[in-house]
Amino acid sequence: YDATFSAEESRIAGLYRNYEEISISAADLDPTLDSVEYGEAESLKLYRCGPEPSYYETGFTELILLHGAMYDKEEWMESGILNMLCNLNEASAKSISVTALDLPVSHNGEPLSMAFDALTSRGLLSGHPATFITPSSSGIAVLNLINADDGGNLDELKRIVKAWIPIATKYVNNVPPETLHKFRDEGIPILAINGHLDDKIGREVGKRLRAMAGAKRVQLKGSHKVFADSPREFVKEVVEFLDEYNL
Repeated sequence: YDATFSAEESRIAGLYRNYEEISISAADLDPTLDSVEYGEAESLKLYRCGPEPSYYETGFTELILLHGAMYDKEEWMESGILNMLCNLNEASAKSISVTALDLPVSHNGEPLSMAFDALTSRGLLSGHPATFITPSSSGIAVLNLINADDGGNLDELKRIVKAWIPIATKYVNNVPPETLHKFRDEGIPILAINGHLDDKIGREVGKRLRAMAGAKRVQLKGSHKVFADSPREFVKEVVEFLDEYNL
């Protein structure tokens, strides 16, 4: 459906019932700057907020935010989205850990796997599969965790990804249908988002994910970088998705 032109305000229920009271500028849970070593002694810079998760605790949400080829982690800070997500801890009955990475865009999933393991070793992730938000080409890393043509496999996808929120990841149109079917078959929910001003391919990505992976498709007001154009609406859709699938 098209969230931009809906006459009815979206309902935020249960888990995040006080979302409307969250302030973009609220500083109670400001993200902190950090870094971890991964791969061949490479430094991965990041923002994070929320409780430090434990492998033995399951009552929390873990969100990992990547960035497209033309962006960096600062986009999440400058748009206010990172603060809004962090302050869900103030309005929620459930804890949420948010990590925004400066992971370079790669055409295989190996750097994502290495980063996930490094964050887990530092205690910044629990080691359980997480929900990934991937603008534009950053979604390639998630797809290539499973795409056999790029050395991926189903076990690696299931180890790392609990749910996926791609934002106009055009590479979706390049992978075979059976790759997308595996998300649906394994019960990995997808929220596909695009801007109403994005080109035809951006809209087709959401339609293909809905048809082949059972994704929920949402169009918001904005361009290819729709998360920055409509930050509050974007966070609202993310929150509803987390709530709907108990993520």
